[in-house]
Amino acid sequence: MADPERFGIKEDMVTLRREHRRVNTETVRRRLRVLILYKEHEQVGVSKHAVAKALGGDAGSAMKWRNAFIQGGLGLLSHNWKGNRPGVIKPDQREVLRLKLREPGNGLRGFTELLAWFNGQFNEEVNYSTMNKFVKRNYGAQSKVARKSHVKKDPVAFTAFDPPYGGRATLFGVDHQPSAGLLQCEPVLPG
Repeated sequence: MADPERFGIKEDMVTLRREHRRVNTETVRRRLRVLILYKEHEQVGVSKHAVAKALGGDAGSAMKWRNAFIQGGLGLLSHNWKGNRPGVIKPDQREVLRLKLREPGNGLRGFTELLAWFNGQFNEEVNYSTMNKFVKRNYGAQSKVARKSHVKKDPVAFTAFDPPYGGRATLFGVDHQPSAGLLQCEPVLPG
């Protein structure tokens, strides 16, 4: 069996522990714990399996983080190694979408209408779930839509109930206050 690979860590334990407290993601903390364990056994060396067992992780991950540190120092430990796949919604489209969502009278009543507008505007075929998650994540949009007013409701018909003196009237046990064509009722309790 081969001896564990030994390598020098130029940062001292105080710096490593300070960095461990400073970071705010559990992934980077776990990587720094691996590095601290390697630093504690710097003179004699420690195997990747012993590190994995001590920290409850995978030996392959311990080796990968060790090699990343050897190649690029502490900066590479915080790298997430995400893919290079480009986003479906391009940066120029994001800006137009942002302006459309911030526009007060944009006329969009939901994600389906937003998706239809976007696909028509940019001649794209973006999936509903992609648009839904993108708009919620980046712009804080919500799928809550106000309840529609009834089509057959005539606001002028309710002005007949307004008293001529502008006060409050009681009609069928309901307290009624005159309004600008809208019915606003509050129940009147007896007594």
